Amino acid sequence: APQDGAQVVSLASHLAEAGEHEAGGRRPAARAAPPRRLRFDVSPELGAKVEAARACAAAEAAALDLDTATVRSVSASWAKGRGVSLDGVVQLSFQLAHRRLTGGLSS
Repeated sequence: APQDGAQVVSLASHLAEAGEHEAGGRRPAARAAPPRRLRFDVSPELGAKVEAARACAAAEAAALDLDTATVRSVSASWAKGRGVSLDGVVQLSFQLAHRRLTGGLSS
C-alpha cells in the first residue's frame, strides 16, 4: 500500500529507536564498506547524448522561478497542538500556493 512521508518517517524513527534499545542504548557500529566511484565506458555518440541531456536539464532548472517564504506563526509545535500532521501542513501550503497562482483548486 502507498505510504505518505509522515508514515515513512515514523516507521524509520521507530526502527532506529528499537535498534538503539537492542544495542543497550548505543548505536550499532557501521559495517558497510565505503562507497566507491562507479566508472562507465560509453561511446562518443552516447557521451554526446548524455551531455545534451545534461545541458537540457540545466537549462530547465535555470528557468525555474522559485521563492521561499518563512511563516513564523506556523511551526511543528503549532501543528501538533492543533492535531494537524506536518504532512498536512505541507499539503495545505501547496494547495494555498496553487490557488493563489491559478485562482482555483484542482482537486
